[in-house]
Amino acid sequence: MKKYNFLLSTIGFLVLQVGFAWAAIAPLSPKALKEIASHIVTGEVLEVTSMIRKSKTERAFGVHLDRIFTIKVKVTGIGKGSEIKLTDKIIIRAWTPSVRIPSYPGSQGHERIPKKGDKITAYLYDKKDNAYSAVMPNGFDIENK
Repeated sequence: MKKYNFLLSTIGFLVLQVGFAWAAIAPLSPKALKEIASHIVTGEVLEVTSMIRKSKTERAFGVHLDRIFTIKVKVTGIGKGSEIKLTDKIIIRAWTPSVRIPSYPGSQGHERIPKKGDKITAYLYDKKDNAYSAVMPNGFDIENK
């Protein structure tokens, strides 16, 4: 009888965990990116730094860490928004999962993170603490070199 109760408890726990799993976000169309973004800028990436911290997006049981990127960009063009000016240097935040134990399907953060020297178009929203957030999951359009 104890084995039966343990088995039922385990199955119940697993069903609940799967029920709360998030799905990965499908890439947005160019039209959707333009609609969602409060600001659209082009520019050159001056610096990219990152740190790993406890995930704020994944709240399921386990160890979940995210890599948070801070991207410094020199603005060379403005497609939308009035708050940012040409030649401003802005900070953009983005993230990707770093550790997921156990592994759950869920939000996978930003698809592509630009590197220093990249020319980008960034679709931005939600300015907090002097930094903008990139629209998820494909808020960066990185020019091919």
